[in-house]
Amino acid sequence: MTAHHRNLVSLIGYCDEGDTMALVLEYVANGNLQQHLSDLTLDFLTWKERLQIAVDAARGLDYLHNGCKPPIVHGDLKASNILLNEKLQAKIADFGLSKVLTTESATHISTDAKGTFGYLDAGYCNTGQLNRKSDVYSFGIVLLELINCRAAIIRDVEPFPIHICQ
Repeated sequence: MTAHHRNLVSLIGYCDEGDTMALVLEYVANGNLQQHLSDLTLDFLTWKERLQIAVDAARGLDYLHNGCKPPIVHGDLKASNILLNEKLQAKIADFGLSKVLTTESATHISTDAKGTFGYLDAGYCNTGQLNRKSDVYSFGIVLLELINCRAAIIRDVEPFPIHICQ
């Protein structure tokens, strides 16, 4: 199985020699989306740039869900897993929690809920059924972050941190 798309970070090669295992990935020069939304030393993203980043990430996610045969569920889509190249083109990265659906018609995979707090949908957490909708929920959180320039978990409020949806 292969997955190659302009909005996914490309695997260039790997090393598996003795105790050394490593992946060699495409270099993406402009860091990740989370850095651009939270680091005040970086240039502020314009609305046009944010829109293009959202469209790029959506295209990458659509490819995983509908272009790959069988489909792939990312399982940990978040702002820090969306890398930006020198032209601010978004590329989805970090496929460590990704799952391949067993067939094209499969609706979910049963697994222990894993991922990043703030991006996990309640259905997946409650049932352990990872599906495409889990990624779509996470993408919605990323969209809220793009619009608000706030993290999924807002920690600067009292008395407790709140979720961006609250």
